[in-house]
Amino acid sequence: MISFPGAFSIDAYDTLFDLSGRLVPAFADFFARMGVSADPARVVAAWLGAGQRAFIRRYEQSADAPFRSVRELNVECFEEAFRTGGIRVDVEAAADMADECLRGVEPFPDAHDTVRVLARLAPVALLSDIDEHQIGPVLMRHPMPFSYVILSERERAYKISPDGRLFRIAAERLGVPIENLIHIGDSLQDVIGGRRAGVRVVWVNRRGIQWPRPDHPPHAEVSSLRELIARLDEILSLPAIRAGGSAEGRTPEGRL
Repeated sequence: MISFPGAFSIDAYDTLFDLSGRLVPAFADFFARMGVSADPARVVAAWLGAGQRAFIRRYEQSADAPFRSVRELNVECFEEAFRTGGIRVDVEAAADMADECLRGVEPFPDAHDTVRVLARLAPVALLSDIDEHQIGPVLMRHPMPFSYVILSERERAYKISPDGRLFRIAAERLGVPIENLIHIGDSLQDVIGGRRAGVRVVWVNRRGIQWPRPDHPPHAEVSSLRELIARLDEILSLPAIRAGGSAEGRTPEGRL
């Protein structure tokens, strides 16, 4: 393996820990206990869609938008999803259910080995748009060799912010120039925020979907963390990118 004078940051939910696999069964049980007839898959999709729109609307274009925690955003997005679906359920109870899902996630089978391999090569930071109370129990149950844990709630900023604050914090704490940071994540926030900040971004596309934002494509794409490690030499050789722009000398499209 080639040497790497940089560092890694990696997302938590649906990159290292399987959240999506928990949500529909958990909310099916939640609605049953509440005596509500609702399609849990549709409700979860509506809630997550509302959350994505809230991130984009509030934080993609403005670094000065007032910070709201993930818990607060979840309450707001459940209000939207339930209103649209004509569902009468206490949104605070639904947010409690979401917290339970976030606290109860388990790692993907390739998660522990991936972080160990990366940590032998360079420092690794966990970088997550999440609240402390939601992820704290997960990290207690599943310790991994992170040099730092950087959370949106602690820093009062999200990854998608145009000033790249969370990524700059990660690079500073890990002791590397931001162009020597490689970020690994599954979401729009990971890719758009990282590219704007000047970070090389690997998109973990476990669902095999098409990237929806051609204006901010990922620098590289893998279908799993296992594939990431199998192709690590290639990923470490990816050229640096300009903050907010594309890679030096190449267009980052297609899968690694």
